[in-house]
Amino acid sequence: MPLSRKKLTIANIYHQVSLWPLCLYGEVLVYHFHKLVGQNYPLPMIVKQQNRVFEWAVDLERFNQMADLVLKKVEDDPAWTKAVMKKIPAVCQELLEFAEAIHRENLKEKNDEELCKLYMDYRDKYINAYIYSRLPNALDSSNSLFTRKLQAYLEKKLSSQSEVGRALSLLTTPRQKSFKQRETEDFLRLIEKVQQNQSDINKLIKYHHQQYGWLPFGYDGPAWSEGYFLSQAQEMIEQGVEPTLELKKIKEKDRKLAKDQSKLTEKIKLNKDKKYNYLFSIARELMYLKDYRKDIAVKSYYYLDGLFKEIGRRLSLSSVEVKHILPQEMKDILVKRKYNVKDIKARVKYSVLLYTEKGIKVFVGQAAKELVKKHVQVEKTPRTVKELKGETACPGKVTGQAKIVLSVEDISKVKKGDILISSATDPSFIIAIKKAAAIVTDKGGITCHAAITSRELDIPCVIGTKIATQVLRDGNKVEVDADRGIVKKL
Repeated sequence: MPLSRKKLTIANIYHQVSLWPLCLYGEVLVYHFHKLVGQNYPLPMIVKQQNRVFEWAVDLERFNQMADLVLKKVEDDPAWTKAVMKKIPAVCQELLEFAEAIHRENLKEKNDEELCKLYMDYRDKYINAYIYSRLPNALDSSNSLFTRKLQAYLEKKLSSQSEVGRALSLLTTPRQKSFKQRETEDFLRLIEKVQQNQSDINKLIKYHHQQYGWLPFGYDGPAWSEGYFLSQAQEMIEQGVEPTLELKKIKEKDRKLAKDQSKLTEKIKLNKDKKYNYLFSIARELMYLKDYRKDIAVKSYYYLDGLFKEIGRRLSLSSVEVKHILPQEMKDILVKRKYNVKDIKARVKYSVLLYTEKGIKVFVGQAAKELVKKHVQVEKTPRTVKELKGETACPGKVTGQAKIVLSVEDISKVKKGDILISSATDPSFIIAIKKAAAIVTDKGGITCHAAITSRELDIPCVIGTKIATQVLRDGNKVEVDADRGIVKKL
C-alpha cells in the first residue's frame, strides 16, 4: 500500500522506552510474523518517538484484521495453537540463557566486533522468541477481539453485566504461579525463617535479591536493591506480619480459585460446549504465557544492561542513547565508528521510524515532523466525559483519587487507596500497583499486564477504556465499578 493513500491511526502508546527494543518488536510484526500465521502485519507502519514516548501508527482496519486471522487459526487448529504455546517457554528460555551468559562476560575485555556480535545474536534470539510470544497480543490486537468474543458468550449465559464481568475474570485467571507470585511467597518464607531464627537475614536477602531483584526493571531499570528487600523485611517484621498465616491464606485462595472455576463451569454448562471450553482454557494458558514472556524479556533487559553501558562507554554515549541506534546501524557505528553523536542525541528528543518493504528508515528533525503531519491522523478526544466503559479484568468496586502513571517517575505520586490510571501498566509499576485501590487502563484485553497483575493482587481493574489517561487528571475523584467495567468521574 503506498504511504500517501491513507492516513494511519495511532494504535499503541508506550512510555519511557527507547528505539531499542521496540524496533525489534516492530521487526517481528512487519517482517517475521508470517512465520507464525502466514501473514505479516500490514505495511506501512510509522512509529513516532518524542522524549521516549512512542506512538505506533497503522492502518487500523487492516491491523485489526490480523486479529481476525489469528483468532480463526486458534479456533480452527487446536493442534497448531497448543504447539505454539508449547514453543513459547522454550524460545523464551533460550533468550534468557543467552542474555544471562552476556551478563557473566567480562565485556571490557571484548573487542568491538565481539560486542557487536553479542548484540546482534541477542537481536536474532529476541526476534525468534517474539514470533511465537506475540500470539496472546495478536488475538486481541487494538480491538480486544478475543476478549469481546468470550464476553459475548458469557452475556448469553448470565443475566447481569456485573455477573459477566466477574465470570470473565474468573474463567480466564490462570492457576500457574507467575514470577511476582513466587517472589511474594518466597519473601514470606524468608520472613518466616528470620522470625524462627533459622538463618541470617542478610544471607537470605542476598539470595532473594539474586532471584528477584530484576522484577521491576522494565526497559531501563532501576532494579530492586538488596537494601530495598531489607527495608521491606524490617517493615513487615515491625508490623507483626505472620508469614505462616499469609502463606496459608494464599493456599486457600488458590484452592478457592480452582473450586470457583469448576462451580461456574458447571453453572453455565461450559464443559459441555467443546468450542468455548477450549477457548477459555486457551485464554487461561495465554494469560500465564504472556506474563511469563514479559517477565523473561524484562529479566533479559536487566542482564543486557552492562552490554549497553559498555558500548556507550566506547562511543561516549549514555546507554539510553545507545538504545536509539538501530540494529542494522550497530556494526558501522561500533566497529567502524561511522556516526555523529549529535544526530543520535537528536533521536532521543524526536524521531520517527518508518517500516517499509525495504526495511526500517529513521527520520529526525523537521523531516520526521512532516512525515507524521502528512501521514498520521490524531483522533480527537471528547472534552467532557463523565463515564468511561471498558472491560472487567478483576472485579470489585472502589472510589478514590485518580493518579496518572505513565512512567517510573510517576510512581511516587501514588498513595495507598489511589486509583492508578495508565495507558498500560508494566513491571516497573509494581510498587505503585501494590498501593492502588484499583487500576484503570486505556489499552488491553484479558491477557494484558494490568489484567494479569490485578488478579494476582486482587485489585479491581478496568482495562481498554481507550481514553482514561486523556480525560482524567491527578486528583480527580473517581468511582471504579470493575464488576461492570465502568469508571465514573465524580
